[in-house]
Amino acid sequence: MNSSAFIVTFIGTIASVFVISTNAFLLYATRKKKHDIVLFYFRFHVDVVFGMSYFLYSFFILGFTIYESSFFMSNSYFFWLGLPFSNASAARTFLVLIIVLDRLLANRLALLDAFLIFFFDFVPSFLANQFPNSPLIAYTSTGPVTAMLKQVGRAIESFIVVEILVRRNSKVEESRRSKKSSQPPVVTISKH
Repeated sequence: MNSSAFIVTFIGTIASVFVISTNAFLLYATRKKKHDIVLFYFRFHVDVVFGMSYFLYSFFILGFTIYESSFFMSNSYFFWLGLPFSNASAARTFLVLIIVLDRLLANRLALLDAFLIFFFDFVPSFLANQFPNSPLIAYTSTGPVTAMLKQVGRAIESFIVVEILVRRNSKVEESRRSKKSSQPPVVTISKH
């Protein structure tokens, strides 16, 4: 068993489960605001599909790392299994670019998207291209490192988006409700 490939893929699998569950939660929690944040709402859908495609891909990679040559699929099929993940990743990156341009970098979520796309998508891909023979990046020795880093980036982003869109908004609304209930009622007397 290739233990480094197993660990890399397992980390990505855990991150993909987190991405799927948090984005499904975001879809539910922001359903009333979906007209205000329509592009983000669509991105939550894309992230669920993105997470599911990586999860399925990682399932086969984990099976291959455990059973190696006795696994029921040959190595060449992993290219075809990785294609939906790659396409979902490209679609998501394009969607984030549209969100950033739409918000003109004024929104914290758009800035967060831009930073995480750069750090977790472009930098690993650039390093893999610049150092193709590095043992840290070689697919055969370490598994899908760049795909795992994309999933970890999505997991971090999902956590922060939940914090910004759901938890802080609920704290603000709770604070408004408590201020309204703590203020004494105003009585006006009118003269007839």
